[in-house]
Amino acid sequence: MSMKKSTKTEIVIPTWAGSTGPGYWGDRDYSAYDDQSSSFWVSLRGVLPGDRHNDMNDVCRAVSDIGLYVYATVASTVSIDLRLHDVSSMTLRECELRIKVMKRLLVKGKVYPCSDFARDTNVHAELTKAVAALGIKRAMIHHDINEPETFELEGLALKRISDCVDDRLNRMNLRQVA
Repeated sequence: MSMKKSTKTEIVIPTWAGSTGPGYWGDRDYSAYDDQSSSFWVSLRGVLPGDRHNDMNDVCRAVSDIGLYVYATVASTVSIDLRLHDVSSMTLRECELRIKVMKRLLVKGKVYPCSDFARDTNVHAELTKAVAALGIKRAMIHHDINEPETFELEGLALKRISDCVDDRLNRMNLRQVA
């Protein structure tokens, strides 16, 4: 695999048509049990131009386990970090590919302070900053099997994600008051 070929891979946010809540962006909700915070993943995927179904192949497969880990509190504190997640058994080559992608993304997104706890902000504002720093401009919408994916601007996907998380944090806030 040549580095020249892999630079043509576009990083996108995968989403799912017809899903709501955490299922919309294809990941689990890691809600805290303290009714004060919530954390979740926004997965990232690689897409090659011209691939009708945009299925991942060897050039971009390394992105499948990379995502933004978002931690948010009811007190308007948000932290976002670029991490590997749900990584199970991998070969040395698969580990090397993931490390290369992580390094490229970290260099590209160095203007965003990953792992920094931003205060007096919200998930939408911080996700928008992090995604912009990484150069992600589109969300890929998965449809049914054997149907090609479509794309939308990342802002629409980020709005849906942040609305879901804001709703979750508001419910937590209401439980604290009760």
